[in-house]
Amino acid sequence: MTRYMTSGLILIGLVSTGFLVSMAAERPLSDIRKDAEKLYKDGQYKEALVLFKELTTDAENSGDELTEDIRLAVGCLSQLQKLTELDALLEDVIESHPDDWRAFWASAQQMMQTTHYGYIVGGEYLRGNRRGGGQYASSMERDRVQALKWMFDAHRLKADNVDEPQSSNFYK
Repeated sequence: MTRYMTSGLILIGLVSTGFLVSMAAERPLSDIRKDAEKLYKDGQYKEALVLFKELTTDAENSGDELTEDIRLAVGCLSQLQKLTELDALLEDVIESHPDDWRAFWASAQQMMQTTHYGYIVGGEYLRGNRRGGGQYASSMERDRVQALKWMFDAHRLKADNVDEPQSSNFYK
């Protein structure tokens, strides 16, 4: 009898978990953004980063909101001292928004404004400070080249009919 009750409770737990996950997936981007910004302002950077990653890789996210989400996601990484994840984050943004010039522009801006040094450990470049040794390396030129590639792609994708304020900010 207890075996059946245990099986029943597990089944109920799985169904309710699936229901909650499906409800979370249907949340509007504005609600997710509001929660992420609140967590960021409260200093809960780890939890905010999870939501900002969700926002920045959502293909429906675009415009000025996307650029702000990218900026805040990088801010979370910086506060958490996890700049080693920066390159992967920006590449995920670019992969999620291959036709959005703002994604390329914001990623290039963040690449140029971040830390340009790190350490080579086990043949892998790790951005930022770290403990435990490794060979110091500068990534300034590498970052500059990557940012220029993304800016070139953004320029190629940017429509000529973009309004004046956005167009003038493009070259900042």
